[in-house]
Amino acid sequence: MAVLEELAPLLNQKYTLKSAMKLALQLAEQGVGYVEPNPPVGCVLLSKDNALIGYGHHQQYGKAHAEVNAIDSVSDKKLLEQAQMIVTLEPCGHFGKTPPCKQILHQYNFSRLIYAVSDPNPLFDDQGLKDIEARGTVVEQNTFGLETDIKNVLDKYLFLAKSKKSYITLKMATTLDGYLAAKSGESKWLSNEKSRFYTHRLRNGHDAVLVGKNTFLIDNPSLNVRYLESELIRENKVILIDTQLETIPLLEQSNLLKSHSSENIFIVTNKKTADYKTVNYEMNKHGQIDLNVLRQNLFELGIKSVLVEGGAHTLSQFLQQQAFNCIKNFITPYLLGDQLGLSWTSDLSISEFKDKISLKKSHLIKFDDDILYSAFLE
Repeated sequence: MAVLEELAPLLNQKYTLKSAMKLALQLAEQGVGYVEPNPPVGCVLLSKDNALIGYGHHQQYGKAHAEVNAIDSVSDKKLLEQAQMIVTLEPCGHFGKTPPCKQILHQYNFSRLIYAVSDPNPLFDDQGLKDIEARGTVVEQNTFGLETDIKNVLDKYLFLAKSKKSYITLKMATTLDGYLAAKSGESKWLSNEKSRFYTHRLRNGHDAVLVGKNTFLIDNPSLNVRYLESELIRENKVILIDTQLETIPLLEQSNLLKSHSSENIFIVTNKKTADYKTVNYEMNKHGQIDLNVLRQNLFELGIKSVLVEGGAHTLSQFLQQQAFNCIKNFITPYLLGDQLGLSWTSDLSISEFKDKISLKKSHLIKFDDDILYSAFLE
């Protein structure tokens, strides 16, 4: 992944427009887990002869957008005369937490603006781009064939802009041979420190973390956001699937309640409890919780994105019902073997090869010896 400090030696080097967009997407990824519910956006500035003169990304919700940070990175503003802006998402044209980005573009005489994706936010129209064009800037939309990188960075934001159900990310850490834990339940720690740090960024970038009853009983997890700088942390919610409220007697002394206020703990049940918020569910024809209906119910409660962290039965059910958007699998350099290992797909039942679940637009990030494999259902 590109890190801002590592880019300084690249200044003044020549870039193709495609490589500039690739760099902008790498910069955008740096904002994942910090900018939500805003989209992660990266921006690269090239001189009129394609030399890198500036770069930036949206670093934190409520703070300056990528375009502003990129322009601020250029100490000699004369370099911006006839410069080219390459940005991952259409610059905003409306007031929100910050002024519209088109305003800062108006201050400088850019020759070209290239953006990868149109913003589906209903506050957007094409007037912002028309205003930029009216000042003599050539405006172009171009993905340069980088659709996989774009999906990895912007999929959640683009989905939520048009959907009425929660965005679901399935997250797991597995051995190289696909095991989540030992059959005894022991799993700490499969992933390394860098992978765990990124997991907390993922938690911070989702409204809630979801686990099944068995994971709560075996692991007594906290499921809060740690490791990040305190000012960047959102207080996330927890969703516990426990239809019969069997965990209620244990919650009071649990790490969940030590790490979250009771108002941020949601239990999936149709029973009544005075102590915690509940999420209703329906059963499907197979006698299972209908997880796609559950996604709609969560969305109506304002929980728009959920990171599902286990266990094996819960992950398998989301897979079986194809009630997810994205998989984030931290693959670790260990082997357990079938005699000892518990597969994260242990309860997934597919009888014919033609019915296999096909994932799309795979993406890899390396964290020392761990590999984060991301892929999407659609």
